[in-house]
Amino acid sequence: MSEEKLEQILSKLDDMGQDITELKTSYGRMSDDIQGLKSGQARMEERMTSMDGRITAMDGKVTSMEERMTRMDENIEELKVGQKVLTDGQRGIRKEISTRFNETKDRFDFVDRQLRLLDVDFSGIEEKVKDHSREIYRLKNL
Repeated sequence: MSEEKLEQILSKLDDMGQDITELKTSYGRMSDDIQGLKSGQARMEERMTSMDGRITAMDGKVTSMEERMTRMDENIEELKVGQKVLTDGQRGIRKEISTRFNETKDRFDFVDRQLRLLDVDFSGIEEKVKDHSREIYRLKNL
């Protein structure tokens, strides 16, 4: 029986040796998996760092765009003010032109009336000259 027991013990030891070998293999695979996870984690950290850099760059670009938009809004406001000034100036010039045009028209109307009166006066003078010429001619012939 002792031989039988020895064989059973040896068999159990062999089984335990196989279990230990399987455990070592599993441990090796787990170690490889852990190394893979660590390298994956390192790659993820690199990607996160890269993404952080990209996000920072995008934040800078967004800030730059916001500054540009603010400057554009300021420029638009300046243009609106300038446009109002020009429009007001244009109205003033139109009013001035209209006033001057009316003054000039009134002056031309006055000059036209004066010329018509002068024409009537000249017509009257011409009639008187004709009458005087006839009178002189008649008096000469008497």
